[in-house]
Amino acid sequence: MPKAKTTTTTKQLCVRCPDHPSADSFSHQNDFAKCLKQYPTTPVPIKNKQGLDTGESKGAKYTANELWWGFNDGPNTLDLSDASVCKELLEVAKAAGSKHQYQLNMSDAEEQIWYTKTVDAKQQAVFQDVPITKGMLEEAVMKVYAPKTEAEKKVEKDRKKQEAALKKNAIVDAVKNTAQSLKRTESTDAVNTSAMGQSGDLQYRPNPGSTSDPSATNRTDDSNGNSDGDHSDKQLSQQTGGAGDDKDSDGNQAGNVSQKAVPATAISFTRYCPANQSHRNQKGTTDMPHQVPTPQTRPLDDPPAHNQLRAFTAAIPAIQQDHASLVSAAVHLQESDTTSKQPLEYHELRDCLATLNDSYQVLSNHFTVTIPKDKALFEYHVLGMPDKVTRPKRRVLILDMIECDQTLYANRQSIVTDYRKKIISYVPLFTDDQVTAGTDVAQVAVPNYNPGTRDQPMTQALTLRFVARHDLNGLRDFVAGRDESYKDSGAAEAMNIVIAKAVADGSPDTFQVGNNRFYYRPGWKDLQNQSDVESSGLVGIRGYYSAIKPAMGAVLLNVNTVTSAFYKAQTLDKYLDHFYKFGWFPGDPQNSRITHPIESYRLLEKAQKHLSGLRVWVDFERSQPGDQDNAIDSPNRRTKTLAELGTYPQFQQFPDEAGQSVSVWKHITKKYPQAVKQGDDEYPTGNVGRKAPGPRKYYLARQLKVLSDQMYRGFPLPPDVTASMIDIARRRPDANYRAILGEGVASLGLHNASLPPMLQGLGISISRNMIRLPARMITNPKIMYKRDFNGINVTTGQWRVNRNTQFLNTVHGFSGLSTKGVATVQFFKPRGRMEYDQHKEKYLINWYNMHNLNGIQKTQALNASKPYEEISNWDEDSLKQYFQKFQGKLHLAILIFPNQSKENRERYATFKIVMDQHLGMKSICFNETKMVKSLRNFNPARDVMMDGALVDYIRNIAMKLNLRCGNFNHTVRQQDLPKIGGSTCSTMILGADVTHPGSGSLRGTPSIAAVVGSIDNQFGLLPASMRLNPPRQEIIADMEQMVYERLAAWSANNNQTLPASILYYRDGVGDSMYATVRATELLHIRSAWDKLCKQRYPNQTLPKLKLTAVVVTKRHHTRLYPRNMAGPREGNPLMTKSGNCPPGTVVDSGITSPYYFDFYLQSHNILQGSAKPAHYFVLENGMGFTAQELQDLTYSLCHTYGKSTTAVSYAPPAYYADRLCERGRLYLKPLLDGAQQHRNLTEAQIWTLAEGFFYRGGGAVQRGNPWHAAHEGKMFWM
Repeated sequence: MPKAKTTTTTKQLCVRCPDHPSADSFSHQNDFAKCLKQYPTTPVPIKNKQGLDTGESKGAKYTANELWWGFNDGPNTLDLSDASVCKELLEVAKAAGSKHQYQLNMSDAEEQIWYTKTVDAKQQAVFQDVPITKGMLEEAVMKVYAPKTEAEKKVEKDRKKQEAALKKNAIVDAVKNTAQSLKRTESTDAVNTSAMGQSGDLQYRPNPGSTSDPSATNRTDDSNGNSDGDHSDKQLSQQTGGAGDDKDSDGNQAGNVSQKAVPATAISFTRYCPANQSHRNQKGTTDMPHQVPTPQTRPLDDPPAHNQLRAFTAAIPAIQQDHASLVSAAVHLQESDTTSKQPLEYHELRDCLATLNDSYQVLSNHFTVTIPKDKALFEYHVLGMPDKVTRPKRRVLILDMIECDQTLYANRQSIVTDYRKKIISYVPLFTDDQVTAGTDVAQVAVPNYNPGTRDQPMTQALTLRFVARHDLNGLRDFVAGRDESYKDSGAAEAMNIVIAKAVADGSPDTFQVGNNRFYYRPGWKDLQNQSDVESSGLVGIRGYYSAIKPAMGAVLLNVNTVTSAFYKAQTLDKYLDHFYKFGWFPGDPQNSRITHPIESYRLLEKAQKHLSGLRVWVDFERSQPGDQDNAIDSPNRRTKTLAELGTYPQFQQFPDEAGQSVSVWKHITKKYPQAVKQGDDEYPTGNVGRKAPGPRKYYLARQLKVLSDQMYRGFPLPPDVTASMIDIARRRPDANYRAILGEGVASLGLHNASLPPMLQGLGISISRNMIRLPARMITNPKIMYKRDFNGINVTTGQWRVNRNTQFLNTVHGFSGLSTKGVATVQFFKPRGRMEYDQHKEKYLINWYNMHNLNGIQKTQALNASKPYEEISNWDEDSLKQYFQKFQGKLHLAILIFPNQSKENRERYATFKIVMDQHLGMKSICFNETKMVKSLRNFNPARDVMMDGALVDYIRNIAMKLNLRCGNFNHTVRQQDLPKIGGSTCSTMILGADVTHPGSGSLRGTPSIAAVVGSIDNQFGLLPASMRLNPPRQEIIADMEQMVYERLAAWSANNNQTLPASILYYRDGVGDSMYATVRATELLHIRSAWDKLCKQRYPNQTLPKLKLTAVVVTKRHHTRLYPRNMAGPREGNPLMTKSGNCPPGTVVDSGITSPYYFDFYLQSHNILQGSAKPAHYFVLENGMGFTAQELQDLTYSLCHTYGKSTTAVSYAPPAYYADRLCERGRLYLKPLLDGAQQHRNLTEAQIWTLAEGFFYRGGGAVQRGNPWHAAHEGKMFWM
């Protein structure tokens, strides 16, 4: 009989046989079925090669006594509850107890006695405080794994099903009851005005329980989605405080938006989660405390709504415990099987709300969507499209399919399409609604006109396949709190397509881009400017975004303003006229206009990139007398795609109908003389066929008109165009508010007395008013600088510092490890005159007068006789060689660019590559135009610049430089950092982001990932790691190693200890990636911590790492508006001067998830335009933050951004990572810009080239980070 092990194994072995000599090689860890098969204890039948029994058997490999059942070694405590199989076994053993039927034999008993009395045993083997014997385990194995009869199996299956149902009902029962109390009453304007005063919004508020109807909690929805027994007008008036009594916290009448404010839709909303059960006003909020009745005044029976709320409060611990067990099991499974690709589907449940009442309310650009019961959408896909078909062609084919098929055409009022592949219907097509998904229900032959077929149609066979039936009851149950497990498999997207149809039918001035964006043709402005060739023919068009959003208590429609760049509807020659302002194309027939050949080809390349792929219209009649093809001028046949620009028509050759080579000019002037005008030969031709060697088809430039509604594709936009776009899009909140409720709602068809037919057919109704939400205003933190013990107050998201304000940390100077002494500085500039050359000496005086600003190291000129060094050659090798002569002499290089032209941006990138990667020198760049514009009321052509005029600009420079030296500027008080503040440092904050190549980048260009991490309890300095990431992959591939580097830096700064907890802010992840981030990146954070832990403490066991992970997103369309948009701005604590909600406004209900822990926080102030709140979604909360703690902490951190004296728009750790990714893009600039010389490389070659660019520095490859070793540990990219 084998002896029990006394050494600790590093593997979790099979509970049945951990003491077997070959146990370490077992592949069936925690798998009893495999264990029984591999090590049977009964005779095994012998089978032949065909798998048939031979009638013989072989003896068991081991007897039962030779296999040790279920005791861990080490401390001898049986604790295997993380493995579901083990847990089931142990629970059966525990239930069996001492009355088990299994008869211990002598060897078993002796072994049990030996085991429990051995010297190494510290306690008896137990499970959930119950001693477990070997016999109990063997009895449990017999019960669990003994073969069952069919009747026993059915009983067991029914039992488990019943238990699962009871468990699920217990978790969501209170939520379901709460959701059933939600009431949607959209009354007449007069009733709403009486109930809500002048409020022009829809309100979420705690239900005061104005009805005593005991059946209120059991009301069911009727077929129109309304509750049986809705409040009467009188009850509604009582709920809202009587006619005209709805006032805000200042006693002002609520919602006085304008004289034309529309009445509100009232919603009685019972909270899903109370903030805390003590009903006290928490620190850092302007909310009024709950009014809790005293025992003398408490009614005998609370209204039903309050009973539901209290029931949910009581259910929270059970919900959290059950949810936590699911998460724990999933995490354990993920950790034990690192090869698994199955993402974790569980996130942090919301256990409370930080917003206690409705004393502070805001509006949000969401509209409630009411969906009747028992409605469904049917989704079909169109298959069989030609290869490489364009979107316009795909649209034509799908429309032709609908017209050609009798059933589709007959149901055309009941179907919508995205014109890509989906067709959505609210009635089943061809068959009943029980048809199996994946069934092909129709085949339709449609005409297909292809280039090169001489306009003769071919037949394209398209197939319609039934894909899914989207039961909208599931969506209704999900938002109402009745079904947390609901996973949207396409219902929301299908509803978006339905709404898109309503928009398309609602206004002839509206056009659609994708499923969610709609643009208003009359709302355009010209973007073409004289300074940028690539702005040719561009216009900015105002539009609207709309999308269905499942939220807390309701399905919402999110509507927001958008502005995008489009191509103007004009002939091709008009576009080329703008290019001619910058030069001429190769082969220009007028020799006097020929420019340098290289520049001509570059100009042609830019024109090709700008115009190729656009849809164009043949802008003349091509039909000739006697032609048999009468359809040649039909709209479909006149719509073409511009494949490329040709050369001038006199020189452009192509094969005519007879196959003879002929010039375009000769062919068109002969065949279509009426369509030719003087000067048409001065522009290149346009090929609307295919590129060579395919069939080509040329027209003159003036004969092709670019069609409207085509979005600009050459992102990023040119800088001047971007500035113009920002000016167009930057509108005050009240202007956006009015636009959404006016033009936006009209575009969606919601302003009509009746909704569009498609929505009517579904029975869907959409509120015409924005929702009103309870919000909370977080108390501002205090800002801490050196020797400022009381802290500086924050006012509207900003604070003031002066010359005497000292940065909190200035240990490291420009010249090395100390700020003592004087550092040498040299100013550089491009050769030639500066933008404001008359002020260039004043720039120097301003710098040297401020050289000790805020405590940074004093500086002096390297060469006083030559204040400016001029740079002539800007290629990388020349610039590197030029600055090498300054190494060892120069501590800080200051380069002044006159403006932000494209040429100077190229120079900036090369300069930073040399300084960051090759030489490791400290540097800073000044933008002369910005520097001068920072002076108020200063005319650079007329006024004289004072010696101290640039103090604000140089202070901003000083903040950057202090960070680049390895210091930090300021922080907030420790008491403003819930859970992580204090004199000792036990928490590390991580931030991460990934940036991807754009549409113009070379195929195979890598993405770039960055991770930053704090090193102390000030959270002001966050050094970083950066790596190449697989192309367009959002998940960080080298996460473990980068986190390991950040942990090592933290440990080196904290006496070689490790952080007990990590707070992780992840930037820019869409909700579809949440589970994957949790399954990979969070696992890698733990792995990195474990790796360093084993190295630092090889013989110790540390407490498990506490990890809280939060995804922060800015790319969304949720906006918050002050409730009283027409109120005064000066001195109004509920509105900034720009008309936005004040910084610190947080919303965690109404527009948030029905179940999970998320919130919207507007942390910053802006001077112009509408502020965008950041959305925070908690993936995991191992640190145990309450809603208020995490919101307050995040808001405080937004005040720690190192180079600003204002609060930033989202958590700085994620912001820093984003900025570092932007710096990394400079290193790959040729690939990201789609450099012509690299376009023929394969993806593997592109990756190799990217590595060469990324690791220019000599030892960078070995370190992993792409910058020079001198920059390690410093935030040089800020």
